[in-house]
Amino acid sequence: MKNVIVRSITGLIYIIAVIAAVLSGPVGMLILTAVFTILAIDEFNRISNPDGLPCPLRILDIAGGLSMLSIAYMINRLPNEWVAIGLVCYLIYLMARLIIPLYFKQLNQLNSSSFSLMGQLYIAAPLSALLSMADHTSLIMLIFIMIWLNDTGAFCVGSLIGRRRLFERISPKKSWEGFYGGLLFSIIAGIVAGSPLLADHCTASLHNANFTAVSLGILGLLVSIMSTWGDLVESMIKRTLGIKDSGHLLPGHGGILDRIDSLLFVAPATLLFLLIHTLIR
Repeated sequence: MKNVIVRSITGLIYIIAVIAAVLSGPVGMLILTAVFTILAIDEFNRISNPDGLPCPLRILDIAGGLSMLSIAYMINRLPNEWVAIGLVCYLIYLMARLIIPLYFKQLNQLNSSSFSLMGQLYIAAPLSALLSMADHTSLIMLIFIMIWLNDTGAFCVGSLIGRRRLFERISPKKSWEGFYGGLLFSIIAGIVAGSPLLADHCTASLHNANFTAVSLGILGLLVSIMSTWGDLVESMIKRTLGIKDSGHLLPGHGGILDRIDSLLFVAPATLLFLLIHTLIR
C-alpha cells in the first residue's frame, strides 16, 4: 500500500512538471528536455559502465547531449551562424569523446566510447526531435497524454484479461490484450482531440493546423506502437545489463529512463508524422 502511495505521488509530480513545462512554450520545453538529457545520459552511462566512468567523460557526454539540444532549439529561432556554431561544438564533442579515453589506462575504451555514442543516439537525438516541435504546444501535450493513456490502458486491460504474452523473452508481463487496450485508449484520445466539438476550445491550435479526428487517430496508433517498442527496447537494455530498474531517482518508478523510455521512440516518430502532415495538407 505504501509503495502504491509513493508511486502515485511521484507520478503526479512528474505529470505536473511535464504539463507546466509544455504549456510554458519553447523555453519550458528547452528546460524540460535539458533536464531529461542530463539525468538520462548520466544514468545510462552509470548502468552501462558498472566499473565507473571518469568524471570528465561523464561531463563531456552530458555536454554533447546539450549541444545537440541547442542545435534543435536554435533552428528557425536564431541566425544560421549560431546553428553552425552548435554543429561545430557537437563535432568537437564527437572527436574529443574518442580521443580522451586514450589517457585513462584502466578504462575499456571501446565499450566506453560505444555506450556513450549509443547514449547520444538513444537519448539526446530523440529529445532533440521533441524540442524541435516546441512551437506545437498542443501536439506535444497530446502525445504525452497518449503515452500516459496507452500505459494506463495496457496496464488495466492486461491486468484484467491479459493471457497471450506480447514479448515474453524481453518483458514477460506484457500481453497482447494489454497492447490492444493501450492502443484503443491512445486512438480514442486522438479522435477526441480532433473532434469538431473541441475546435473552439483546448484543441483549437490542432484544428488550425488542419489536424482532423482521422489524422490524430492515426497519430494515436503511431504513438501506441512506438511507445510499446520504446518500452521493450529499454527492457532489452536492462535485461542485457542484468538490472531491474535503470535507477532510483523516482521513488516507485525507478530511474528517469524508466519514465521516458516510450517518449524516446514516440518523439522522432511524431516529428516524422508532423513533417509528412505538413507536406500533404
